[in-house]
Amino acid sequence: MDLSKKIKEQESLKGELLTAKFKLARSKSARAVLADIPFEYCPNCGMRISRAQDVSEEICPLCRQLPSGVDRRARLQEEVIKRDLDSRIKELEEQLERHAESRLAQERSLTNLREEKSLLDKRLEDELRSYDSRFLSQSREIERAIASYEERIRGLRRILEMPKAVTKLEEEVDMLSANEENLKRSLHKEKESLEASDRYVREIEDAFLQSMLAVGVPGVEEDDRVEINRKTWVPDILTVGDEGTKWNFSNAGSAGKKTLLNVCYALSVHKVAADHSLPLPTLLIIDTPMKNIGEDVNRAIFEAFYNHLYDLAQGPLSNTQFIIIDKEYFPPKLETIDITERYMTVGDDEHPPMISYYRGP
Repeated sequence: MDLSKKIKEQESLKGELLTAKFKLARSKSARAVLADIPFEYCPNCGMRISRAQDVSEEICPLCRQLPSGVDRRARLQEEVIKRDLDSRIKELEEQLERHAESRLAQERSLTNLREEKSLLDKRLEDELRSYDSRFLSQSREIERAIASYEERIRGLRRILEMPKAVTKLEEEVDMLSANEENLKRSLHKEKESLEASDRYVREIEDAFLQSMLAVGVPGVEEDDRVEINRKTWVPDILTVGDEGTKWNFSNAGSAGKKTLLNVCYALSVHKVAADHSLPLPTLLIIDTPMKNIGEDVNRAIFEAFYNHLYDLAQGPLSNTQFIIIDKEYFPPKLETIDITERYMTVGDDEHPPMISYYRGP
């Protein structure tokens, strides 16, 4: 940059010297051309030049000097100046040539340096790219290692928690074992209760069948079978010989037969409860057991029912109080039963009315 500036300055100086040399040559040419020209008017101011009588012709009418001496000095000075200008111009040309060679060498060196810089830049870029790749690879490898170690740490922490978890599980197992034992005992008791309940139900079925046979309920035979629905507690009488034929309270037939079934079923339930001391009230109210059954026409059923009732009252249901409302009184065969009679109408002291204030037919 400085060399180019210096070359530019020297070229400018060379131009000025060439211009000065050209001006000098022009001045010499102009003097040679204008040497013998007689001026009548001054080229500077335009005034007419007057020649004095006493002035020699050798003196210049314009500058009033002798041309010969001046011309020799001027020519001598011009030669000196010309040689000096030529010398200076030659020196400048040599310097310019050296500077041009130096600049060319510098330009070649600069070109080489630029090419080398380009190669180094490309190499640096490749190295940086390779470095980034290695760095990223190493970073990823380190990140994977860190993730692996963190996962291992988490695993070790979970392993550290395992004794506590095992202890907690053991405690839960102990609690569950205790609960299991309690449940087993409860289940065993429930099974025993269910078995006992099922046994009680079967006993009620047998007692109901025996009660109906003892009373002589029409349509019931010894080979028949009774089944009690465990959900509704409604007994069904299955007739032997007619597969699939069963009847109960709803389709027994007449109202009197339905009443007998209800009474026999209630007696069988109380009998089984009394046999096993089950929590059942020791009071049984029987309302009109012989409803729609004629004592004359169905005398055998009437007597059989009361005899069966008295047998139960003297036997398994001796602690049960019976209240019977019926249209006819049938006394027991044995007088070991405490019986009190009451009538709807006003009676005597031996047979007081059931309702003391009732007055009616």
